[in-house]
Amino acid sequence: MVGDCQFDASIFLFAVLPRKAGIANTFRRSLENSLKDFPEERVKVLDFYGIANSGSDDVDMLNILRFGTDIVFYAPTFTMAKAMSGRALLYHFNEPNPWDGPFKGEPSHILDVAFLLQNFVEHLGAEQQKPSKKFGSDFIDFVNGEKPFDICARAEMPRYMDRLL
Repeated sequence: MVGDCQFDASIFLFAVLPRKAGIANTFRRSLENSLKDFPEERVKVLDFYGIANSGSDDVDMLNILRFGTDIVFYAPTFTMAKAMSGRALLYHFNEPNPWDGPFKGEPSHILDVAFLLQNFVEHLGAEQQKPSKKFGSDFIDFVNGEKPFDICARAEMPRYMDRLL
């Protein structure tokens, strides 16, 4: 079983990308270097994620982090699940972060671990205690060889990812 959070790259704001001033220009230059032989793909990335000089470094940073989530977390998690032999379960953790801070309301990095381990349950509202407990019990079921949740058909990579990868 492998999974991702819908906004995993939120961790980069603190760990890798602490500088926001002019971040769109810096990111664009990085893409120009990395994708110099693929100018059409570079434009697709910038357009798809809305990474431009929006006039707001905060907006540009969030869009860059969404790109980071897809490339650094979502695509590898999906690919790893698809490559596993036998039964592989892929989950997408999309519960919003309930706590004050820059990512309140976003399914941010490591929040799935807090729900899994039942840390901070007493600080969750009633609407999030139920999915937190279900998520933890689903993992316990899986570890015990039981079917943790309804299985969907084998997933395929979303089309927009095919255009980017």
